Amino acid sequence: ATRESASEGRIIRYFLACILAAVMACDGSQTARESRVIRTSDWKVLGAADDSLDLASFAPTIAKSGHVAVRLVSPPSGGVGIYDSTGRLVHVMRGAGGGPRELRDVNEIGFGPGDSLWVVDRMRALHVYAPAPTFAYVRTVQAERPLTGTITSFGILSPALVWYPKLLPPELIGWDGKVRTRFGGDRPISESEERMGAVLLVDSAHMWMAHGNAYVLDLMHSDGTSKRQITRNVDWFPPGKVTTGYPWQVPPRPRITSISVDSDGLLWVLTRRAHRQWRADSTFGSAKGPISINALPSRHASAAFFETVIDVLDPETGDLIATTIVPGTYGEFVQPGVVYEVREDNDGLVRLALVRVSLSSTR
Repeated sequence: ATRESASEGRIIRYFLACILAAVMACDGSQTARESRVIRTSDWKVLGAADDSLDLASFAPTIAKSGHVAVRLVSPPSGGVGIYDSTGRLVHVMRGAGGGPRELRDVNEIGFGPGDSLWVVDRMRALHVYAPAPTFAYVRTVQAERPLTGTITSFGILSPALVWYPKLLPPELIGWDGKVRTRFGGDRPISESEERMGAVLLVDSAHMWMAHGNAYVLDLMHSDGTSKRQITRNVDWFPPGKVTTGYPWQVPPRPRITSISVDSDGLLWVLTRRAHRQWRADSTFGSAKGPISINALPSRHASAAFFETVIDVLDPETGDLIATTIVPGTYGEFVQPGVVYEVREDNDGLVRLALVRVSLSSTR
């Protein structure tokens, strides 16, 4: 009986030790996660006092060579400006009309195969330019449908489009202008889907898509089904109807504006929300060059009304790894670890800043 009691005691102590070890492991993991912080630092600042061109409120794009391409605001149809790695304007592409070399209505820019520059025109045209240093015109590709969206390593990703009374699914347009992947089919649009959130292409058959009316991220398969879903229940982003509030006489609802994946596979999520000290105001100020005042309401002036929440999530579990709040509005990820911001200095000069965001430990 004594031997049996001793044996039972050893078994009990063994299980207690296992439980304690598991608890300590979980606590250590949680402590490690809580110690992760998001840091921001300026990388490049574009724009100078003698620039005669406007910087727009559209996302810049970065080449492997370090050159930065920015959509320009200039009548009648805009253009594209190229800045070198030091932030100096070195090349400009302009033009108006319907010819192959003419930029009729620039919608998106990005670097594609071989670091070639692709300029997406709303009139179904993809203008292709050679890599640095020449950026010479190469050709124009006609697309099957009007183009909006982001240029990725797989092609042009067009987000879901509202086409009453239907919601058109996201599509991946190949470099030949033809639809390569259609993520699901057309379906009736609900009132809460009038504005969709950000999208991120994982590969040619999978993409992350943010809901417009809640903090929900879906990993979508090309057939339109959700492979995995991440939902964050936070007080500041309650599910509900999407409203813009423009010109911000009432606090607008939060909206996920950009998603990115870093080299460790972690999800980075940018959410724009009303500033905690938000107040009704429809005055946008009078900043001067090199940004056009026409572009201010969408980015620069909104800094008084909004703040940006940056979250880092585990894509498998949805666990929050780190978070930070940045005053004003950061633009979308232009590449993993880089966002952009429109700023105005004390002299009224407006610049486009590229900002690095990184995850580090406080230990």
